[in-house]
Amino acid sequence: MCPMKLPRWLVIAMLTTSVLSVLAAAGWCWVTWPERTAREFLDLMRENRRDDAKAMMVPIHRRHKIMLDSMTELWAWHDVRIRFMPRDISDVVRGRQTIYLCCPAYRHDYEFIVTRGRVGGRAGWVEIDCQEKSEP
Repeated sequence: MCPMKLPRWLVIAMLTTSVLSVLAAAGWCWVTWPERTAREFLDLMRENRRDDAKAMMVPIHRRHKIMLDSMTELWAWHDVRIRFMPRDISDVVRGRQTIYLCCPAYRHDYEFIVTRGRVGGRAGWVEIDCQEKSEP
């Protein structure tokens, strides 16, 4: 009994589809990494796990430390909203994104740069309108 051979074009199409699907999954993980990191950081702060949140901040900027230490009330973190700023192609390639943590209870908004699983970069209180395009 002779085994049936698949047409060459079908084999090539299946291999190409497999490779492209792996590349697409890796690209999706890379592009969404900053957003997932920002959400994880906010969840840690909402759960009052500040040591874990501080471990994500490398290097800890003095203003970030002040912000984390000043927002001690757990209820304040439940009102915090994330605003993701638009990225250009260099930010996507580097795996980074600027985010604002909008804190209505403290009348301050905090700017961070999230890069490949770490929160840091520029720091400071900024005056922005977080009501538009903010997510819980």
